[in-house]
Amino acid sequence: MLATAAPDVAGHLRDLGAHETLDFTAAPVAEQVPAAHPDGIDAVLDLITHPGGDIDAFAALLKPGGRLISTNHAVDPGALAAREIHGVNLSSSPSQAELGALADLTAAGKLRVTVDAEISLADAPAAVARARSGHARGKTVILL
Repeated sequence: MLATAAPDVAGHLRDLGAHETLDFTAAPVAEQVPAAHPDGIDAVLDLITHPGGDIDAFAALLKPGGRLISTNHAVDPGALAAREIHGVNLSSSPSQAELGALADLTAAGKLRVTVDAEISLADAPAAVARARSGHARGKTVILL
C-alpha cells in the first residue's frame, strides 16, 4: 500500500501498514506516483477532493480496470467507466450497534485509534476547521 503524507507522519503511516510513502509537500502526487509506478497503480482512495473538484489527476494514476474511491462524493462513476476505471463514492451511516462493536474492539486493543486532540464542546468549531484544513493527525474527542 502506498500512502501520501507529510514527512512528520510518514513513519506513523508505515506503522499502520503503508509499504511506501510519498511526501506530498515535496512535489505533486500526480507527478510522484507515475515516477515511482510507471505502469500505474490499482486503486486510489481520495479523502480530499470535494464534489465538482478535479479528480482527473487521480484517475490518470490508475491502470485500466483500476478503482477510484472518494469519501467526499467527488467521483462520477459513469464518466470513469468510459475510461475503464471503476468509480465509487463511499459513505457510512453506522448503527448504534456497529459503533458499540468498534468501541469494544478499541477497548480490547484490537482496533487502534489515534487521538489528535481532546477538546471541549465550545472548541468544536475550531477543531472541525482544523480537520478540514488537513492539519488533524487523528481523531478529535469532544469532552462534555
